[in-house]
Amino acid sequence: ILTQTMEFIFHVPLMSKKRPRFTGKTAYMPKEYKEWKKNLAVQMKEWWTSEPLEKVERIHITFHGPARHDGDNLIGAVMDTANKIIWVDDRVKIIPNGCWSWKLGKQANSFIHLKVIW
Repeated sequence: ILTQTMEFIFHVPLMSKKRPRFTGKTAYMPKEYKEWKKNLAVQMKEWWTSEPLEKVERIHITFHGPARHDGDNLIGAVMDTANKIIWVDDRVKIIPNGCWSWKLGKQANSFIHLKVIW
C-alpha cells in the first residue's frame, strides 16, 4: 500500500488551546481563540480541498515561534481546528501516530508546519 504525504505551512501566531470560560450558566470560548481558529481554518481549507481523511497514518507538527506555550496545548489547538477539514476527527482511532517539535522564533514570524501522512 502506497502512502501519500502533504505538507502545509500556516502563517499564524502560535496559540495554545483554550478552555471554555463560564459566566453563570453560560460557557463560551475566548474571542481571541475563536478568531485564531477561524483564521487557521481558512488557511487549511485553502490548501486541503479533498474530503476529510477517514484514516491518517501519522502527523508531524513543527511550531516556529516564541517559548510561551505548553506543547500539548499547541497541538490541541491545531488538531481541533483540522477536525472536519483535513481529518474527520482527531481521535486516536483516526490518527494513531504523531509527533511534534518546536523551534525558537520571533512572534511576528511565527508559523506552523504540518505534515500529514495517510
